Amino acid sequence: GRISEMDYHADAKGTGELRIIAGSGLGDNEFLMWGHNNDSLNVWTEIKDLQEEKIEVLSRSWRITEFGDVGEVELRIDKSHLPVVSNKLGLIMAQSADYSDGTIYELVDMGTYYSVTVNLTDAAYISFVSAEEFTVGKEFNETLSGLVLYPNPVENGRTTLSFISSKSTDALFSIVDQMGRTVEQRSIEVSNGENHIEMNVSNYSTGVYFIQLQGDGLNKVVRMVR
Repeated sequence: GRISEMDYHADAKGTGELRIIAGSGLGDNEFLMWGHNNDSLNVWTEIKDLQEEKIEVLSRSWRITEFGDVGEVELRIDKSHLPVVSNKLGLIMAQSADYSDGTIYELVDMGTYYSVTVNLTDAAYISFVSAEEFTVGKEFNETLSGLVLYPNPVENGRTTLSFISSKSTDALFSIVDQMGRTVEQRSIEVSNGENHIEMNVSNYSTGVYFIQLQGDGLNKVVRMVR
């Protein structure tokens, strides 16, 4: 939450699996709180009539309380706390406790954790779902297309991220290592049409990194090999 420009806390994690990082939309006297029902992290229950394909929701559920409009936040979910599943994993948010009116957001695998950017709403329930495919209630992101990182692996310490955007917007550009540590982060302006972000990573250690673009309707991740 944030009381003022000098008094705020924009990155919070309890003792469990969920970490929430506020975006640029966090203003004065705006706060976001959450707590779970303490149910199991290993029990799944089928949601009936949400989609034709079988979909299951984790027994553990969180409830959101929001004061003001915090805007989009990034949720990071520690993979070591979640059960291993063969199907796709997603975040589900709903106004009803049985998730019958749920919206699904696919999780992005960041190595040691999953990431998803979403605008959490007051009094909403959130949990995790598993299915072979998510076919209903899903938030599709079509703002960016043609996302290419070249060269990859990086050559001579330099590479370029290219993509096409359907609108002009501001975005948060981040590079994260395999341990989930942010090694570079800055705000960028995304133009309507072709975009090219040139990067000098010559001072980075050899290894795998994840380039993340986040903003209004944006949540894209590209794997980079240094």
